[in-house]
This record gives sequence, structure tokens and C-alpha cells, in this order.
Amino acid sequence: MSTFNGIVPEFPEIRIDFFRNRATALACFLSHIHSDHLAGLESLRSPFSVYCSAATREMLLRLERYPCRINYAKGILETRQQTYRHLARVLKPLPLETPTTIELRPGRSIRVTLFDANHCPGAVMFCRLVMEGDGKSILYTGDVRSEPWFLSGLARNPILIEYSCGLKTLDTIYLDTSFIADVPFPSKAAGIGQLLRAVARYPGDTVFHIKAWTYGYEDVWIALSRALDSPVCGPARLASGFLLLSCLTPGPQIHVDDYKLRVYGALRTSNDQHLASCAAALMGHMCANTPHPGCLTSDPHVRLHSCEKGTMCAVATGPNVVSIQPIVARLPNGEALAEQARLRMVHLNRVRHTDHFGQDFTKTIVDVKEKGRGLLPLNVAASALGEGDRAQVETALSRLIPGSERREAAASDDERTACGMPSVIRFPYSRHSSYAELCQLVDMFRPHDVWPCTVNMERWKTQGLGLSVVFLDETDLKHTDISIQSLFGRFCSEKQVFQHDVLMMMATKPSSSTWAQSCKPEDNDDGPVVDSQQTNASSSYEPSRKEAYRYMMANAAAEDDVWRPISLLSTDGGHGVADEELGPSLARHRCASHTKTVLSSPPLDGASLTASLSNEPDRRRLFRPSSFPSFVPPPSSSCIMTVLGYQVADGLTWVHVTVFCALFFLAAYVIDFLTLAHSPKDIPSFSVGNGLIAHVRNSFAHLTRHRVWMNEGHAEYGSKGLPFAIPAFLSEPAEVVLPRSMIGWLMEQPENVVSSKVAIDSIIFSHYNFLSPRLIREDVATRIVTRFLPRHLAALIPAIDAEVQKSVGRALRRVHERDDEWTSVNVWQLWLDIVPQVTNRILVGEELCRDQAFLDSMVGFTNAVNRNCLILRMFPRVLHPLLGRLLSIPNWLHWRSAHKKLAPLIERRLAEMKEDTSLSSSSPSSSPCSPSPPPPEDFITWIIRLAKREDKAWLLDASTISTCLLPLEFASIHTTVLTGQGWMLDLLSLPADEVSTAIDTLTTEIKDQAPPPGVPWTKAALQSLRRVDSSVRESQRLSNFSDGLVHRAVVAPEGLRHPDFEWTIPKGVVLTANVESTHHDEVLYVDPLVYQPFRYARMREEGGEDGKRKPSVATMDEKAPPPPPRGTATNTSSNSNPLTLGMVSTSSHHLAFGHGRHACPGRFFVAHEMKLILAQLLLKYEFRPLPERPRPGWIGPIAVPPMGACVEMRRKKVEDEMKLSSSWTEV
Repeated sequence: MSTFNGIVPEFPEIRIDFFRNRATALACFLSHIHSDHLAGLESLRSPFSVYCSAATREMLLRLERYPCRINYAKGILETRQQTYRHLARVLKPLPLETPTTIELRPGRSIRVTLFDANHCPGAVMFCRLVMEGDGKSILYTGDVRSEPWFLSGLARNPILIEYSCGLKTLDTIYLDTSFIADVPFPSKAAGIGQLLRAVARYPGDTVFHIKAWTYGYEDVWIALSRALDSPVCGPARLASGFLLLSCLTPGPQIHVDDYKLRVYGALRTSNDQHLASCAAALMGHMCANTPHPGCLTSDPHVRLHSCEKGTMCAVATGPNVVSIQPIVARLPNGEALAEQARLRMVHLNRVRHTDHFGQDFTKTIVDVKEKGRGLLPLNVAASALGEGDRAQVETALSRLIPGSERREAAASDDERTACGMPSVIRFPYSRHSSYAELCQLVDMFRPHDVWPCTVNMERWKTQGLGLSVVFLDETDLKHTDISIQSLFGRFCSEKQVFQHDVLMMMATKPSSSTWAQSCKPEDNDDGPVVDSQQTNASSSYEPSRKEAYRYMMANAAAEDDVWRPISLLSTDGGHGVADEELGPSLARHRCASHTKTVLSSPPLDGASLTASLSNEPDRRRLFRPSSFPSFVPPPSSSCIMTVLGYQVADGLTWVHVTVFCALFFLAAYVIDFLTLAHSPKDIPSFSVGNGLIAHVRNSFAHLTRHRVWMNEGHAEYGSKGLPFAIPAFLSEPAEVVLPRSMIGWLMEQPENVVSSKVAIDSIIFSHYNFLSPRLIREDVATRIVTRFLPRHLAALIPAIDAEVQKSVGRALRRVHERDDEWTSVNVWQLWLDIVPQVTNRILVGEELCRDQAFLDSMVGFTNAVNRNCLILRMFPRVLHPLLGRLLSIPNWLHWRSAHKKLAPLIERRLAEMKEDTSLSSSSPSSSPCSPSPPPPEDFITWIIRLAKREDKAWLLDASTISTCLLPLEFASIHTTVLTGQGWMLDLLSLPADEVSTAIDTLTTEIKDQAPPPGVPWTKAALQSLRRVDSSVRESQRLSNFSDGLVHRAVVAPEGLRHPDFEWTIPKGVVLTANVESTHHDEVLYVDPLVYQPFRYARMREEGGEDGKRKPSVATMDEKAPPPPPRGTATNTSSNSNPLTLGMVSTSSHHLAFGHGRHACPGRFFVAHEMKLILAQLLLKYEFRPLPERPRPGWIGPIAVPPMGACVEMRRKKVEDEMKLSSSWTEV
């Protein structure tokens, strides 16, 4: 079982096979799909990239955890729980034996090559070379079976031959050390041969159940299928690499559950293409026009079964079924070495039954295991080893070491079938390398270092250097030195110190060599003995460890009634090793540890130690490493400060840290409460009580009662023309809600008195989320949209129309595939698939707006901004500079991923516009004599023009331009998606007959104004879609996604004073308008809580603005006036001007896009975008009404849309499309 922590010191920017509790990685790698290599993988999200083989990717996407797939098979779960399905955009397949360069960051890239690992389908080894930097190279084996034929193939591989022949040397091999006991493993071919010979002895009607449910036993299936009757027709690759051709009929198939068929089916990409060498034999293939079935089937009426435990069929659970169980190897005494065992069996076989542990000591062993300690405490009181019930040593070991009890019984089995044959067949088949095979692998490359990937340091320390010594004979002590030096040192290139051995030394050395000498029975304790600086690092602490265990057993036996003191074995990192050997850092650690021991504890003799053990409350203190003596010279002055630091750190506990954090947060919130601006006392407020406690209580009520306060405040104060205050959240300034009568006065205030930009920046934390404070400070994005978008919008409509058609078709491809069937479509996801692509057509152009990776980065960025805003609101302002930069790391990663796509486009555009002659003119088009075509009209072109016109050279940088896109992506994606989702849910939630009537009315208007096929929409035609416009504006009114969309922060030092009132609003207070109550005001609208899609269209007909105050309910049965002619602009009278009550118009009655000079500058584009999308949806698709509208949730002033809301759609029939085409042709 892999225990590799994922960190490769040679390449700290990457992680391999472990993704939990690690710092942000620039690239991740996955060797195969076994669960011990997937730790934390399910938590990864884009833009992280996980590189693996193509087979691993396809299998992983379909992988399900055991309880989930069993519950699904039993009908407990309604749907499959595919744990890693969401990683489809994260997993990046790499080809085998093909060097691939991956850029980690600018100026830092690595070249990665994947090699098959002979472990399971898709399992690979990684060999990576740095292209830029220090040129280090490593080989990460993952789980590997390095049989001789496999090593021969690696040695002559062109990519590795320079390493196998010694021209170059690997820095490190990260090795699969699952088995380091010197036990020979039969080859896979030999194991399968043994199995086939055993199976051949059974009668021809015997049913076999192969109990191998993990991946890696596919060759066993194929061999059994061939042997029992005849092979699967088709080519099969032998271990030697030659092809065996057979034209025999298909052999017996193996029954597996549907889950396994789906997973292995992913390896077959087409009839003649497969992602793994075993895929064709397992799942079948097509040769010419002849299908050749594979050896796997879902039919249970076969002789061979490998259906999973928990979903076994009736045939596999019947009587006289012979089980086939793979083992790793068979030991000389007949025992089977199972793959799950983690203790070296060669040691367990020599365990003696002469020593026993008392019941209390058994409890100690269990406590050590449950608390996760790596070492047994050796200083156990004699009273703990009582004379009561006793436990066998094997029992204690099995409880201490997980998996050690999983030894298989001997080959002889008492259970027999009806024919007298054994009911269980065990055959050797290891998917991991034996120790001898690992030595051959290391010897072939002779690296500088070897690091074990499959043994945890603490467990290796306990099993190899601890427990095995206790139960071995004296003659076997020399075999217990489990270290890289002893295992593989002779095969490496002049390596003296191995990094893993150094780590083990630091974790297992005793505190002092003199203490080790004092433990020897033949030595006297008359005086101190100075450490020898000439002892070897690997041998200096080993004798003391052996003596310590010997003393522990002597104390337990109590034969001579003499208590022998035993020192802990993990207190000091410098015992018996010269400072020159350890290096400066370890030498300092040694000096500090010894000094701390001398300063903290006096020497203890054996008697005092024995006496103190009886005092249970003091035992924990006594067992601390600092309590044991160390006879060393006095410390030098250079160590004093280090010692003080250790003493302070040693005194800290989690309670201290928790109390400090609580006090810090309390002080920060108190400072915010005292320094933040508060609303005037003359303005009524919904705050309950005064003071800090009331402020905290009101702040949390802000999350759940904000909308209630808005409605109650409007009813009590706003309807009477009075403002009111709403409690803000923790560290936010007070919020004053103005009545509708004061909105005009607020819009007239100059920027040096109230500021929209300051208010918005404080709400969305722009300086942290958008990565460039200078761009935010100069408001570059808003100025570009305001200056360039309106003048170019009419010319951009054909491009927007084309992108709408492509994005809608791609988003609804499932509906297209099912043709006339109703298909459930998630509304949020539908709009999220359409809007980013259409929006980015005018931002980055046609080339990138269809790049899914780029769109995912932009959507991920907007999600990160929303998440950061919510988190930052909960923390005091003093932490915002630090926390804001930490939280913006995902924002930066999303931007970096998008910038990789954008940089070439921007650089090319900068080069093309270097001599742009249109910059001095008001028109962007090139002159007739221009030698090159004009650049595309998009945001990139506009920002370059702005930079040159205003002589801002700092803007003419690729990274600056791509960063400038971020505020626009945030402002345009989710707001439009919310609007589109709200419109669809509002429309389809009407009564069924009204839904049909409304859709027919909208479709008729669209058909009347639609241009002929092949001709794009025009601005005039889109403006003529009054009913479509009205239906969207009505949805914005009814289903607003925020209680406040108009914000102004008071920035004048003297505050803001209203001429009709005596109060003055201080600097820092935020003023807002009540969107919720304004849009739902019965004074302005009849039935304000009812969705009437043609409300505003009827208002236009009844008298423009004044019509809003008339009792006008646009019913479905009323005959609509004839629409204007197709493609012509309507008249501009006050009653019928499409902009008077259109979607883009703002007033004190409609605040969906804000109001005043700071209203949303992109609303004109959004209006055209929405109409084009709705036209595409209504003309080509049918919708089923919803029984009721899914309600959003609310967090403070923000609505949380119903993400799971779905509608049923299908394509319109061909006859309807032909009628539409015919009407266009007639025109």
C-alpha cells in the first residue's frame, strides 16, 4: 500500500499520487487508479491539471467507491455515485513513451515521459527531466512489477538507454518497496501456468469464481478463458512482446458485474482503437466487418465468474463453486504470502512463544495503535506487567500492525468439492516487484539516491528497527537493518548518505551515546563517557536500541528483581555522529537538543526512575525526552537563544493558540466596531440594542433577515419618504436605505461627495480579487466599455448572432441526440454553457471564445470572486490585506490558465496594431490604402487603442491586457446567467395554458421580425421585439437577484446632508436604494407579485411612463396590436419608443441595471445578447410548463439561485422548421 506523501524534493512544484493536505501544486501526476494513490484527488478542481495515461483517465472517470456501487446495485441509491466524474476537465492524458514538455510557470518547465509499469491497465512510471534550470532527473515507479523481460525492455528503450548504459545518472529513483523481504516471487507467467495446471484437473462442468476484484489481474482472466476451451479470437501479446495469432473460435467468457463492464468498456474508444493492450481481449474488437467478442460478459450462465463481493450472482454463490485466489508467493513452510501483509513474513515466522505480555501492556499496545504513535514507550512500569491474564505475542502484534493478521493458511485445505478436489485454488501472482527484482531495477540505472514509496517512515522504524529485534535470535540481528544503505546501497553510484536514511536517523536515534553505554550490563556508571565522534551513523545507535529492547524484556521478566533504566530512542538527532557528517543544520539541532536536556532536567538514577513510575499523574511529564539525562559538556553561548526558543515553543499548547486567536479576533472586531462609520441616530434603524454584543447579534441576523428588513422598512418608513438604516455585517460600514423620492437627489450628488466606485470596490473587494490595483484604481475596463462598445455594437450583432447559434447547439447537444424525446435540462448549466461563449466573442474574439479550457478558467474566476467576497466579509478588516491575498491565489491560477491562451493572441494583435493609423481618427476602420485588414473589433483591440490614444505605455503589455479582462468577465457572466435563468423559470411557471399562449405570442413576434436564412439580425430588428423585451424586463422586476443594486459611499469628509432634514450622513456610510420594495410596490404595479410577461408592452400602448400607474394587466386573451414591419425601426414617440420602457431603460421605478450615470454600461449588449438567445431557443425548441417556480435562497442581500432547477425540452418538429423556412422564403 503506497504511503508516498506526494512531494518530490527535486521538483517542489509538482505532486505525485498524493493530493491531500499539500500546498498548491503547479502540476499533479497520477500513476494509476488504485485507491492508495488517489488520496485527496476528489477535492481538486480546475485549473489544476492532473497528468496521467489515457487509460487511467477513462477508467478513473467511471470509478465508484465500493459502498456506493454496492448500494446502487441493490437499489438503495437511485443514481451512480462516480467519485471522480467532475475531474473530466482536470485529468490530462499523456502518451506513453513520448517525451512531453509541460510548462509549470514562465521560465520553468519539465519534460515528462510515461512508461508502462506492468501493474494494471493504465499504470505508468514517470521519468521527468527539467528543460530549464538545474537539469535534475528522477524515475518514479509508482507500483511496478519489474520482471526480467520488463527490465530488458526498459534497458533498450531509446529514451532511457543513456541512463541504463551509464552515460547519464538519475538523481533519485522513487521505488515501489511494497516487499523488501528476500523472498523470491514467481513470474506472472509461471503463476498463471501453475493456475492453469490446477484448473485442468477439475471436471469439465466445474464453476470457478475468481476472487480478484482489484485491477491488475486481467491477464489471468484472458488466460483462463483461453485454457478452458479455446482463446478469444484475435491477437494476444505475450510477455516477451511477440504476437500470438489464433483463428480459433471464441472461448468461454467470464461473468463480471455491470460496473466492471462499464469501466473496462472505457478502454475501447472505437472498434479498432483501444487504450490498453488487454482491452481488445477483454471487451472485443472489430476486424473488417466481423465482430470478435471479448472474454468479459454480463451473462451469469457461464463457468467463469469474477463478480464482485456483494453483487455476486446465484451461480457464483452456488454449491461446489471452486474459488481462485491469487497470492504473492508461497514461503518454504507452505504459508501463503498475501499482498495485504505489511510486516516482513521472514521475521514473523521466527516469533517465539516464550515471552508474554500482561493485560495492561496489551492495552498499551492498542492505545499506541489508536493514537497513531510510531514507537512503543519502552519505559513501562513494572506494575503494568502484572501476573493476570496474558496475551500471546502474535495477538499483540496483530492488533498493533494493521494487515499483519492477513496471512493465508497453508496450501492444504480441508474443504473439498463433491468430486473430492480442493474448493480453493491459490496461485502466485504478484503485481509488485520482489526484493530481487527491485535490486535488478536499481542496479540497471545505478542512481544517486533511492527513496521508498511504499513504507511510511514511522512504520518502517517500528517494524524494521523495533519489533523485529525483540523476537529474533541473536544470530538474526544483523538482518534487521532496514535502510536504503543496506537494501540498495551497493547498487547506487557512489552514494554515502541516503536522504531517507538521514530522516530515519533523526527520528530514531537515542539521546546520548553515554546513556547507551550505561545500559550495557558489563559497564559501570562510575563516570561519564564522552561520545565518540568516529562512530558510523548507521551503527552508533543500533547497539543501544538492541540493548534497550533486551533491558525491556528483562524488566518484564523480573527474574532478578533489578530494574534497569531504559532511555527513549528518539530524543536527539546527533548521537554518535560528528557535526561534520550531519551538516550545519543538523549540528545546530543537536546542540540545541543537548542544551535543552541539561537545562531542563537533573540526572536521574534507576531508583528514582522506578519510584517515580508509580506516580501516575507525573508519568506523562517524566516520559518527555527532556526528562532523561545527557552527560555532555556545558552548552556554548551561541546555543542559548535557540534553547530559549525551544523552551517557549515547548510550553505552547493548542489551548494557548486557541485563546490567543480568540482574543485577537475579539480585539479586531472591537476596533472595527469603534472605528467604522455609523448611521445618524436621527435615522430610524432596525438594530436591536446598542453596544458590541448587540452589533454582533445584528450582524448575524443580517444574513437571514436582510430581505425582511427591506420590506418592513419600506412599509413603515420608505413609503412615507423617510430613509432607514439596516444593520451591517460585522466589519462593514452602516447601510442607509433611501426612499424612492430621494433617488433623484442622490443621483445629482457629485463624485467628490458620494462615490459609486468606492462602494462597489468595498463590496466585491476589487483590489484583491482582480489582481491589479492600478487597473481598478484607474477604472480602465469601465472606460473602455463606455467609450467603444456602444459605437461598435450594431456592427457586432452578426458575430454575436453566429456565436449564439453555435453555443446553443453545443449546450443542447443532448436534446439534439434524443430528437423528439423530452429531455431534462438543468437551467443554470444551460445558461452557463451559453453566456460565457457569447460574451467572450466581443471580449477576445472568435478564436478563444470557443476554447472550453479558456471559458472554464473565466467561469472559475467569477466563482472564486463570489466565494472570496463571502469569506472576507466574515473577517475583521485588519486581516483583509493578508487574507485577501491568500484567497486570491485561486483567482491568480485561473488568470494564469487563461493568460496562457490569451498571450499569443494579444502579442499578435499588438504587433498588428503597432502602426495602426486609425488611432487618431474617431472611426476604427482602416484607410482604403491600408496594406493590411483592420483588426477585429473586440476588447483587446479597444484597450490597445485606448492605451495609444492616452499614451499609456504600461497598458501595452500582454499580462496587463489579460488582467484587464477580469472585471468584465465577472460583471457579465453570472449576472446574465441569473437573468436568463430567472426569465425561463418565471415564464414556464405560469399556468399551463398561459405558458403556451405566451410562448406562441413571443415566437410569432420573433418570426415576424427574423431576417431571412443566411442574413444576420440587425439592431433595428432586435429593437422591434417589444414583447420579448417586456418578458425579460418583467422577470428582472419580479425576480431580482439582489435587494440593493444602487450603491453610493459617502466620501466627503464633512458627510452628506439632505436639504429637507437635519441629519448628516457621515463619511464611510453606504447609501442604497430599495430594489425589492420598489419592484414589488402595489402603487406602481397591479398584482406586483405576479409574472405578466407583456406588462411593459401593454404599458407602452397605454401611455408610456404614465401607463405604469394605470391598472394595466396585460392578459393573454387580449388581442395584441400588429407588430411593425420586419427589420424596420419603430417610431420614436413617447408612447411607443422601444427605449422608454425597454429592458435597458433605468429609472427610480426600475433599478435592475442600476440608475444614473453609473448604471451598467454593458446593458445594451446584454439586451441584444438576451434577445438573440431567446429567439434561438423559442424558434427551435419546445418547453414543458413547470408545476411551480423553484424558489431561490437568500444570504443577506444576495439571492442564491436554484442550481438544481430543470426543465424539459425537445427540438421542434421538422414540419415547424420547414414552415418557418417557407415563410422566410416567401419574404
